[in-house]
Amino acid sequence: MPALRERIAGDTPGGRVGLGFHLLADTSAPLLAAYEAMAAVYRELAEGFSITSRPLEDWQRLKDELHGTIGLDKLIRIEKATVEKE
Repeated sequence: MPALRERIAGDTPGGRVGLGFHLLADTSAPLLAAYEAMAAVYRELAEGFSITSRPLEDWQRLKDELHGTIGLDKLIRIEKATVEKE
């Protein structure tokens, strides 16, 4: 992000390492991208409570990808093994 680069002296990969940076992460960029995507979906929902900008298959693929990323299957197994049962 340009604003971040402007705040860091020596804005080259070598210059950043020289300043002690080995990994540069701008944590606001993913948050802003997520906000932008959510806002677009809510705007579309507000126009008729449906989302037509993506086919249904895309949503299923994204959901499966998200569940894989967070390890949902493992989390469900842990919950089933550890949650109190009546």
